[in-house]
Amino acid sequence: MKRFLFFCLFCAIIFAGCEKDEDSLIASTTHESEIITINTVWKAVNNPHIIKGYVKVTSGTLTIEPGVVVKFDAGASMEIGGTNASLIAVGTFEDRITFTSLSQSPQPGDWDYIKFKQGAIDCEMEYCVVEYGGANSSWGMIDVSGNALISIKTCTISYSENIAVEAEDDGNAFVAFEGNILLGTEGKHVMKIRGKNVPTIGIGNLFTTSNNFGILVTGSSSNYNYVDLNSTWKKHNAPYYIEDDIIIRNGATLTIEAGTNLKFYDGQKVQVGTSTNGTGRLIARGTSDNRITFTSASATPQKGDWRGIEFNGQALTGNELVYCDLLYGGSYKAIVDINPCGTNNPLVENCIISNSNLWGIYKRKSGGVYASPSLVNNSFTGNTSGDIGQDN
Repeated sequence: MKRFLFFCLFCAIIFAGCEKDEDSLIASTTHESEIITINTVWKAVNNPHIIKGYVKVTSGTLTIEPGVVVKFDAGASMEIGGTNASLIAVGTFEDRITFTSLSQSPQPGDWDYIKFKQGAIDCEMEYCVVEYGGANSSWGMIDVSGNALISIKTCTISYSENIAVEAEDDGNAFVAFEGNILLGTEGKHVMKIRGKNVPTIGIGNLFTTSNNFGILVTGSSSNYNYVDLNSTWKKHNAPYYIEDDIIIRNGATLTIEAGTNLKFYDGQKVQVGTSTNGTGRLIARGTSDNRITFTSASATPQKGDWRGIEFNGQALTGNELVYCDLLYGGSYKAIVDINPCGTNNPLVENCIISNSNLWGIYKRKSGGVYASPSLVNNSFTGNTSGDIGQDN
């Protein structure tokens, strides 16, 4: 009888082991060059979900449940776009959704990207971890293009070989981008975004970057950052790096929040109003404790590294530079170059204007009328041609 009971126990253990092995084989799911066209759910019980080649959602919704782990093989990617295609990846604080490398020793660039393309609608990523991708230097590890509509909240995005998040297309950028943690790669900007899309970067994000890197603002193929609608560039804990001119036009007002830091690459400028595309307004109102900085992007700034801020004759009334630091510009005429655009316009108050390659402020003359800014309590140092100049 004892031998029989021992035999039964032995068989039960063997059966349980076989059942466990069978479950482990069933659990993991491989998606190889898969195209999703209908509503589909990826479940945590099938972890890990392994992507080889690509997964493309071209219509319908791919819903990824809390706790799911998605592992990308070398060079693998995910794309959402087509006809009303959507990705819903909403985890929880306890059960985050992870997009990571298949490698047992993961490194930045192990996989390519998650790309939201034309026709992607109502996409959501929340409580997600996205890491070790970004192998393709042409795209962000998370990349938004076309008219894609995507909300990214409370996600941790890190260890990308190249830029972590990119939205440089002339599209809609983010429905929401809030409360995220972005860890930049050494020697790389953590985000690249078209100027018109900058206002879609929301609040509560934490950007960690190496020195002299931050949020790269680009005009992309147009080579200009056009501001055509009233918009606000918010203060973040990383600087904006401006690689193309900011042009405020078509009656728009650009407001820069107190404490914002803007760094300009060689020869770039802010232009307020244009003769061909109409009026514009710049409001940059800092405070004594939270100043706005316009300066050079160089790690070793020099006079004339960037052009400056130009108020054209088409500048609307009510322009303001208040509690601003304007440094290392003036490659052409002045750091603040003002055409006649109304009495007391712009207001330049409590600003530090220094290290211009030419003038600090220059007042131009047109039709016998001089520019007439309101200059109040400003400080000038190290401007090569002088502090304030004007046409003859």
